[in-house]
Amino acid sequence: MHTVSIPRMSAPEGVQATLAPEDDVACKPPRPVVTALYHAARDYAGQAAGRSVGLGIFVAASALAPSTLPMRLVAGSVGALSAGTQAYLIARNQIGIESRSQKLGIGVCTVAAAAAGACVAGLGSAQPVMTLAVGTALTVAASLLRLCGSDDETASAADGAKAIAFFMGTAATLTAVTVTDKQWISAAPELAARTLGTAGESLVVELCKSSLERAGLSVNREVLNFRGQVLASVAGTLPYLAATVLLNGYVGALLRGPNDAYRFNELIGPLLIGAVANAIRGASNAAALYLLHREGHCIGKPEAQSIRGSEGFRLPDLSALGQKTAIRFFLSTCRNAIYLKMREHGMSVMQAGCLAQLVYAFFAQNRELIFELMQARGWTEPTLAVRG
Repeated sequence: MHTVSIPRMSAPEGVQATLAPEDDVACKPPRPVVTALYHAARDYAGQAAGRSVGLGIFVAASALAPSTLPMRLVAGSVGALSAGTQAYLIARNQIGIESRSQKLGIGVCTVAAAAAGACVAGLGSAQPVMTLAVGTALTVAASLLRLCGSDDETASAADGAKAIAFFMGTAATLTAVTVTDKQWISAAPELAARTLGTAGESLVVELCKSSLERAGLSVNREVLNFRGQVLASVAGTLPYLAATVLLNGYVGALLRGPNDAYRFNELIGPLLIGAVANAIRGASNAAALYLLHREGHCIGKPEAQSIRGSEGFRLPDLSALGQKTAIRFFLSTCRNAIYLKMREHGMSVMQAGCLAQLVYAFFAQNRELIFELMQARGWTEPTLAVRG
């Protein structure tokens, strides 16, 4: 049998050839996928830069004077400023400033948080971390009652449950940890150096994120209201939780060995590998936001597009940069305090690392929500229904 070859016809001169829609789809990845990859790349770049700078500060500070009193005082001051700023803004915007009792509540929250931040960053105390972690986790669980309905009765019940959960949870936990562990000062000589390195890392990471957030495609968080952002955060928790425990906890410990490492060349590899967890977080959060908006859930701005075009490099807003740096720094110092406490109690590098990363990842996943609360946003935003 003879085969006949039919030559491909070319477009006439002056006429531009176009691809069929199915060819275009085959050649070009979907826009949401590209957007998620952009988020992953930006988050990894920021993490790689921040971790490298933070490690350099840690190594230098460890070599100079790691355990001196002035270093601990500096570290504690940074911790107090970070925690106090967050507490003041959240309390001011969520409690209000109309009455004297409200102002008193704001002052108490600010002073208590600043004291906790100083203890965590300067002394390595894990007791405040455990207290805040339990109280916050219970408060978040109570807040999720808001998702059960949108009527005033449900909102009032959730607000009451939040207050009870936080105060009872923190009081019970603080009592328990104080009775069972009276050692509030960590003996780790590198504590202050860790804190200063964490401060440098947090600043560089947030500087990169703020400057590059519109370089390439990006999802617009404002298309969802606060309820929708909570749902997106919950949807992205498991991938980030698994990735950070696996890469930062397990793999990092395998690469570092059975003992704590202090040299730059021993730590830079595990840190850069662990940064992949943040790339996974960025991609999964972007995907969750896009899917919720596509399905019409919890719409905040109906006229806005979920995917924004590239605007290139942008100068960051200094106020937002400082607040986001404070959030990241405080959560990271809490993770460090848990790790050092577990090591002092005899846990291996791998066990302590995995446990610290597990607790950290749960709260770090919600950094954006903490920032939203600091901006006077929250559950009170109206829910807009999208009509077909």
